[in-house]
Amino acid sequence: MVGADDEPAKDQEWTPLQPAELYLVRGDPVPSARPFFQGDIFRDVPVPYVERSADGSLSAHVYTNTVMVMPHPCSCYHGDDLRPRLTVASIEPVPTGQRITSVQWRTLNYFPLPEVRDSQDGIADIGELATVPTDALPAERRIACLSLIGVAWLHKRILKYTTRRRWLISNLEAELLAQWEDVEVWQSWIRAKGTPQGYESWKRSIVTVAGVGDVKPQDVIPGRTPHLIAHLEGVAPPE
Repeated sequence: MVGADDEPAKDQEWTPLQPAELYLVRGDPVPSARPFFQGDIFRDVPVPYVERSADGSLSAHVYTNTVMVMPHPCSCYHGDDLRPRLTVASIEPVPTGQRITSVQWRTLNYFPLPEVRDSQDGIADIGELATVPTDALPAERRIACLSLIGVAWLHKRILKYTTRRRWLISNLEAELLAQWEDVEVWQSWIRAKGTPQGYESWKRSIVTVAGVGDVKPQDVIPGRTPHLIAHLEGVAPPE
């Protein structure tokens, strides 16, 4: 487990991230070839919740909201297929004309999202989660994906909220790298093949990759990711 009791003071701060740092891509929608990743943001998702009435009875309801996908990619997929249900955190918009406050940046169950939709800020509450069917998360409703450092900061916030321990952002980013590059290769597979199917078996098989040789792709991620992407996209490998 990656942790740091001697974490530098500068890394203990919840430094507000600029949108260019926080997001890999934003749009409505973002490119559909990218597989689901932790921190992906979807609009107009039906979210279930349970309410207690004045007489003490419970009733189930559904409201529509913007949400963030919470599971690690390995928990989003079973092989090449999305799992039937995923856990999400609702994202509440900051009132128009206002910005995320310093208090909100420091609140442990909040993951602030500056300019998450157009120019409006939002806040994901990682302490209030719900489970939704994956068919409620269609590609055309995905409006943002976090960057590598953005996902690392999401991990840092989740870990601080759930364990109260300090964690080095550099260590969290390093732990994420292999999974991040795996998804980049899978994205190239989807672009090349038009389907996510077959990727898991391909990366476990012996493939002849220019500039690398005969390898199992999974054994050279990370490290030779650019060569694998070039192989899938039919372009010259990097020198």
